[in-house]
Amino acid sequence: MTIKNPVYLSLLPPVLPSPPMARKAPSRQAWRDAMLFAAAMSMLAPSPSHASEAPAATGQNIATLTDMTRLAQRCAGQDGVESWDMAVHPAKIHGRTYYVGTCGIAAILIDTDDGLVLIDAATQKGGPAVAASIRALGFDPANIRLLLTTHEHMDHAGGLALIQKLSGAPMLAMADAHSALSTGKPDTDDPQHDMLPDMDALRVDGALQDGVPLTFGQIGLTPYSTPVHTKGSTSYVWQSCVGEDDAVAANTPDARNNCVTIAFMDSLSTPAPAGYSFRQKPDQRRRIEAGLAKAAQISCTLLITPHPSASALMERMAGQNALVQEGACAHYVATAKVNFENRLAKEPE
Repeated sequence: MTIKNPVYLSLLPPVLPSPPMARKAPSRQAWRDAMLFAAAMSMLAPSPSHASEAPAATGQNIATLTDMTRLAQRCAGQDGVESWDMAVHPAKIHGRTYYVGTCGIAAILIDTDDGLVLIDAATQKGGPAVAASIRALGFDPANIRLLLTTHEHMDHAGGLALIQKLSGAPMLAMADAHSALSTGKPDTDDPQHDMLPDMDALRVDGALQDGVPLTFGQIGLTPYSTPVHTKGSTSYVWQSCVGEDDAVAANTPDARNNCVTIAFMDSLSTPAPAGYSFRQKPDQRRRIEAGLAKAAQISCTLLITPHPSASALMERMAGQNALVQEGACAHYVATAKVNFENRLAKEPE
């Protein structure tokens, strides 16, 4: 892994050669995760026509068997808190970018020339499903070289402690996210503090630098501080390029240049307990308005959000709308700005 910023360099372990997964005897943890994944999948009750399409054995890539459309169909209508832990088969989104999350929480795996990068891992209960999805795609969690998160809340970072235990991978995050991630407790000044349970603490190995890319082989992943939902909120942008056949499957609009700009943009919502007023919290309000302004500078054609429903990701995976859309990020941010303005208008001075 090539890191241009020397701040990152010492934090990442070397890539260690390992035999193909198909030749390795499954560990006790692998069997446990597989059993949890199978049990969770059985609760989704797929239709009889899908009965033979169970996850492939460890070491086989099932992305060709379980595509985005089928994933979206199985998660249709699953948008409540109960969906946060609901296991679902993984799927390729575009190129080397995979969805390995649950029905209600996105977790994104990027396969690079220099190892795997995982952004988010759902809740603690959803963590085993994320690990099992990674294995079902034919990857070994032990080969994850870097862990990242969109923000420091239990529904997105809660499963990362398990993945860190399986992989030993370093965790990088914006400095403002370190306290909550390393203690497992939401920050006391977080508007959602009283709404959030604790999570398993993580080992945080260093700070991301706003706008400074990490380069993984041919993939450059750039983190941006977008402190709207939380102080440590982070959005990630990278280029994904595919062959012509893959481009057709992914609805890439330009068949001559089969590349898209993917943005895994953090939540831009501002939930808080009843009676909470951002108008009476000028520091919080300024943070959010600055975060929205920063987010407005991000451009993308393929938008992913931590809660898939926030960007209609499942509907787009199902083909109801285009997966790749010009101005996707701009529309997402504009909607968030209107929502925050509407909230302020209703709050007491």
